[in-house]
Amino acid sequence: MDHDPLRPPQLTGAAAVMFDAMSQISEAAHGVRWEQGTEYGVWMLLTTPRTRWGRVRADDADVAPALTTIEALASQAQLWVTWPADAQPMEMTLDNWRVRYASAVPALKRRLSL
Repeated sequence: MDHDPLRPPQLTGAAAVMFDAMSQISEAAHGVRWEQGTEYGVWMLLTTPRTRWGRVRADDADVAPALTTIEALASQAQLWVTWPADAQPMEMTLDNWRVRYASAVPALKRRLSL
């Protein structure tokens, strides 16, 4: 099977589909395939009403299908995709992601001036 050159080869199955959908949102929000912190921005769009990330909001028609896909995959596969600045993109369990996100919220709010 051919590999999409824009998708990291270590991501397969649900994680690969989630990566693609998250990348679509990053493109709409910031004009790049994967803005640093995409995993946080997409999570905020999914979990915080009326949140704006870059140029998009969760209710924007151009990102709604991708968000629906991500939400379904997260729920069904219990995973989340992250791309740490010093590592390759990777999947983690949804429970581990929730812990990581919760610990990052104070710094995120300061950085994003929320």
